[in-house]
This record gives sequence, C-alpha cells and structure tokens, in this order.
Amino acid sequence: MPIKPFGNATRHTTRLKLGNGGRGSPDIWGGDLTPLHRLSALRSLDIYKATFSNEDLQAISQLDRLVSLRLQGYGEAAHWPLDLEALAPLVKLEHLELDTVAFRDLAPMAALTRLTALKLGFMSHAQLDRGTFEQPGTIGALEALPQLEELDLHDQLGPIDLGELAKLKRLRVLRLRCSEAQSVTDLTPLRHLSHLEELNLSGTRVKYLKALRGLPLKYLEIPETVPVSELRSLRLAIPDLAIVHHGNG
Repeated sequence: MPIKPFGNATRHTTRLKLGNGGRGSPDIWGGDLTPLHRLSALRSLDIYKATFSNEDLQAISQLDRLVSLRLQGYGEAAHWPLDLEALAPLVKLEHLELDTVAFRDLAPMAALTRLTALKLGFMSHAQLDRGTFEQPGTIGALEALPQLEELDLHDQLGPIDLGELAKLKRLRVLRLRCSEAQSVTDLTPLRHLSHLEELNLSGTRVKYLKALRGLPLKYLEIPETVPVSELRSLRLAIPDLAIVHHGNG
C-alpha cells in the first residue's frame, strides 16, 4: 500500500523524489517526514525546495540502504543550521548533495566511508553569520574522506584551502564555484592530484596554470583573470584539453 504523504511510494520503493510542487513529484511543503522510516528499501532519495529540521534528518537516518541523498533547502528555513551527525548512520551513502542547507560542522562526514561524490552549496541570502564553514579550518574535516572522487563546492561556503583539498588524492572532479574561492590564487597544491580529470576554477582569481601541466585533465573552466598567454601554454602541454575561459567569449 502507498505510504502517505509520499504519493505511490511503498515499502518496496527504491527511488523517491519529493518536493514543493513541480516535477510531478509528491508535494511535502510543510509536511512530516517521519513516515520515511517505513520506506526501508529506499536507495535514492531526492528532496527539493523543502524546509528541513534536525528531526527530518533523524527520520532520513533510518534509511540505512540509501546510496544517494540530495537535499535542497528553500526559503527562510535555510537559515537554520542542521546537525549533520544525524547522517552518520547512512554508511552506505556514495553520493551526497546538500544544496541551500545550513550546517556548522563537517566532522560527522567521517563516518561516511563509502562516499565518493559530495556536493555542498549554500545560498548567499541565508548567510547569517558568515555561512556554513563558520569555524576556521572546518573544511579540513574533508580530509577524513580520502575516498572522495568528486567534490563540488558552490555558492558561499567559507574559506577554501587548496592545501586541505589536495589531501584528497583520489579526486577526479573538483569544482570551486563558490565566491570564497576568490581567495585561491596559487594552484601549486593541486599538482599531485594524479587522477584529476575535471577542474572548475570559475569561482577563483587564479592567473597562472603552470601547476596543472602534469595532470591528466580533460575538462577545465577558468576565470577571466587567467591571461591568454597562460592558456596557450597549457594547450601546448595538454593538447586535447577542453577549456572554458569565462569572460573571454
């Protein structure tokens, strides 16, 4: 039988999308997520344009078969920082996306030892106290996820330390699209990421690309601060590299 308020979802459902109208998915605006524990077969959960509480995360934490989880916050509720400790029991997670979801501490992520793809984003209007990474060096908590292969940081997240990110030696994809990435000007820490194939630096203010020449890059996005001469040199080093040069046509 379908489990309310989740449309036609039953205890056998493995994939579910929920949200605030649209996309043909059940509308849970202001709804109660606690019945989620009855959907014990879920492997993929996508909740968009919703308001989240710590109680909601507790309900989600009971879905111990989840492999993929996407939470997209909405409205004023995005101001309320959530305790990510509630996600620690989801040890089978391989893909996690937190978009417009406030949080203070990434340390609980250490429990997610199968996580290979992580996307973190936060809307600028929801930044009440300098945003998600409130504590200095908090992003260093990602070091506890050496298995990460894809990391996407967008919107306003806080200070970005390439030295910390470069410890993630298995990264194949790294996207720095957040505004605080403008503090990134030196790419030297990335030179040892021997698996890196896709790199998005559109949120940075880098000028020099020499550190990238020995990497197996296939796709690169760079900001307008990179001079054309640097671009030409990199093309000589990696002839087949696809490059998007923002602000330069």
